[in-house]
Amino acid sequence: MPSARQGSSAGATGTPASPAVAVDFQKPFALVETQRIALTPVLDGVISEEEWDPLAIEGGTSTYFQWEPTALHLAAKMPLGNDLVVSLDFGANGWLIGKDNLELRLHPDASGTVTVSGRILDGTGINGPVWLPVPGFAVSSVGVAKVDGDSLTLEATVRDPGLGLLPLSDGKAVTLRADATPSGGTDTPAYLPRVLSPVKLGFYRSAGLPSGLTFRPEGEARSVVPTQSLGVRLTFEGKGDLGLARVDMRAEGPARSIVNLMEVPFPGFDRKGRAFVDYDTAIAPTSALGYRILRGTVQTKDGVPGITQTSFRVSPLIDIDLVREDLPAADHDRSQKLSFYLKSNSGRGTAGSVKVTLPEPLRILNGADRRFEIARGRGGSRQVFEIYIPKGASGTFPVTFDLVVNKEPSTQKGFITIR
Repeated sequence: MPSARQGSSAGATGTPASPAVAVDFQKPFALVETQRIALTPVLDGVISEEEWDPLAIEGGTSTYFQWEPTALHLAAKMPLGNDLVVSLDFGANGWLIGKDNLELRLHPDASGTVTVSGRILDGTGINGPVWLPVPGFAVSSVGVAKVDGDSLTLEATVRDPGLGLLPLSDGKAVTLRADATPSGGTDTPAYLPRVLSPVKLGFYRSAGLPSGLTFRPEGEARSVVPTQSLGVRLTFEGKGDLGLARVDMRAEGPARSIVNLMEVPFPGFDRKGRAFVDYDTAIAPTSALGYRILRGTVQTKDGVPGITQTSFRVSPLIDIDLVREDLPAADHDRSQKLSFYLKSNSGRGTAGSVKVTLPEPLRILNGADRRFEIARGRGGSRQVFEIYIPKGASGTFPVTFDLVVNKEPSTQKGFITIR
């Protein structure tokens, strides 16, 4: 994938070089690849090599889409003066059917920041479909944009605002489209249909393998912390007459420098038609956190390569999982207990402390500071804290967790919505 030239982030909403044309949501949306893989980008306004998974190319716009269990990642290179509008049907049963249709609008401002707004299309009412705004996406999501001449590059990560609106998991089928549409253009009525294309979320995929050869990894999506070791086994099924010569293994993009390179002869198939390639590597201590791709290249005797891709995760020592609660607004002051899970990603015991904070007008009543110890590797611990919610409070609020684990400080966030 070619890298974008880095341009200025100023004036990201500037005037387009030519008049913007309103998007036709009923036009077929042609995909580059239907299997979407877990991969974490760097949000810097630059589409770097092997950083983004291409979704579609339409006219002068290139879009990108990837995922992980807690987030969607979206990007585009498009003419200046546009927003990116992403339509998602999580039920994959039709845009005007049900209440699982989500529209996300990614709008770049003059400072190079991207604001994410969202709304649900509710098709369950007897009077026809209606839009239900979800303003919390502006709080739970982040993005950046940069201008290069009359072209805009936009990148964003979208996280759930605490409402359970992003049901993301391995094997999940979704239909979607992503379109450049004029900033500040005419709103789209709720009753208009949209043509979406099906994709499947996953942790591995392949391309160009010889006919009769299949692939599945053992250890996909495995979490590993920096300085510890990762092991993945690639299982191939086929026959010895396929003429397979070698397998090369490396990581893609910025992860190339954090893992081992491996080149081995392709192993022979056993009596059940299976061949196994085992890959082991230490993870460099300077590794950035997130989902990465392990890329295998299968060389045949005629020189035509096949590609395998397997997601793995470089993780913090501890993950924070804030348990979602339905929090209705009320006309009186009240307290509310919330809970979260500490989940260890290390094969060893961990210990540390966590401090929980909330923005006003909310505040912590009990459980703001606590120490913890997880004695066994990859173990967990449930924690409870109590918050004060004043009369009439509503909106989406970040919950900040400041951790010190094995003397290393870090910060994670979750989100709650009161409505």
